[in-house]
Amino acid sequence: MKKKLGLVILAVVAVTMAVLGCGGQNTSQTPTNNDTVEQTPEQIYARNCASCHGGNLQGSFGPPLKGTGAKYSEQEILSIITNGKGSMPAQNYVDKEHQQKLAKWLSENK
Repeated sequence: MKKKLGLVILAVVAVTMAVLGCGGQNTSQTPTNNDTVEQTPEQIYARNCASCHGGNLQGSFGPPLKGTGAKYSEQEILSIITNGKGSMPAQNYVDKEHQQKLAKWLSENK
């Protein structure tokens, strides 16, 4: 019984994350003042990606991102951020400049 309840809770959380998007911080379609402020790639990641991919790129609801640069090019990573992939929705609430910074940073993580 406990195992079934755990699976139901996990499924509800997974569906909620998919509906809300991985970022979970700012799901509005228009940038706020904070979205246009100069931020490091680490800050952008912490604000928009860590809730699904873990604070240290170790993965959580989303897959781990350690070594992402060994698997994908900067352009491929940018495409995934912009268009989504699998159960990850497009992260179109993230400022385009921040998407590019994040893609560059992740592509350097080999």
